[in-house]
Amino acid sequence: MTSSVIINLDEHIDNTYEPLRIELLEMCIKALNADEGRFFGVDLVMVGVANRAVSLTEGFFTLLRDRNLICAAPLVRMQLDCALRFYSLWLVSEPHDLAKKIQNGDEIRKIKDRSNQRMTDRYLVEKLYPTYPWITKLYKETSGFVHFTDKHIYSAFIKDRKNLEENQFSIALTGKGHFPNIAYFEAIEAFKASSNIILDLMRGWEKTKEIKPSPK
Repeated sequence: MTSSVIINLDEHIDNTYEPLRIELLEMCIKALNADEGRFFGVDLVMVGVANRAVSLTEGFFTLLRDRNLICAAPLVRMQLDCALRFYSLWLVSEPHDLAKKIQNGDEIRKIKDRSNQRMTDRYLVEKLYPTYPWITKLYKETSGFVHFTDKHIYSAFIKDRKNLEENQFSIALTGKGHFPNIAYFEAIEAFKASSNIILDLMRGWEKTKEIKPSPK
């Protein structure tokens, strides 16, 4: 039974990784080619986001194949970060100007949107919540893997939290942590969800570029 579950997980990894990687690349190229290939400031940011997203995709699934969820889980948060930072361009009146600031190294969290609100990660999550209601929970859960939290403590023990609190446990110092198989499937879905926001934004930008101004 155990080997069957492991095989299914590996198959799920293989069936998810390459299509997602290709979709990210192709959508970026499609958006770049829109409007006869004219290149704008937003395109500059998009290319950086796409390159980082593809790199994270490759790293995430490589780590999952090695069953190293402790290292893979923070990459979900980083993929979500790509989506949040890219989305900031939709909240300002002059997105190409913001793109230039990002290119120059300005911190997005210190920049205000058209509503005069600083675009911190939490604020960007709040703005995306109406479209992606799951994003608040995902942001909180994945942030728990970036910083040292209880998740890292409990992953080092074979028994669950209740057994640990009752001093009935076994330590598993594998360097990878002890997680049920369902945790890997959930991580894949979370990574795909974060990637889908990036894809949605690239599709939106492509459509925006293709809109021709009405003749006067």
